[in-house]
Amino acid sequence: MTEQEIYSRICNYLDIIFPDDGGGPFWGQEPYCSDLFQIFAASYDECPLQGDQIWHHLQDQWSPRKKLSEKDSQAAFDICRTWSEWRYAWDKLP
Repeated sequence: MTEQEIYSRICNYLDIIFPDDGGGPFWGQEPYCSDLFQIFAASYDECPLQGDQIWHHLQDQWSPRKKLSEKDSQAAFDICRTWSEWRYAWDKLP
């Protein structure tokens, strides 16, 4: 999976959980968190991105076309932070 494919999958995922009219679900609940983790796991070996890379991409490419509330914007940032935490944990596996 290429970097661009990962960004595309993440943006498609975020489009589902953050509808244009706002009020998306809490992303940490199931199945949303597991869906995101599946994207992470599928991409880890081929293109292990950091959460800050994803955040910058979202700020440049995804956020401008969405009218996110402050709450939803914070949730998108939290997703990127969680991605980095998963990456850190997987990097530490023997």
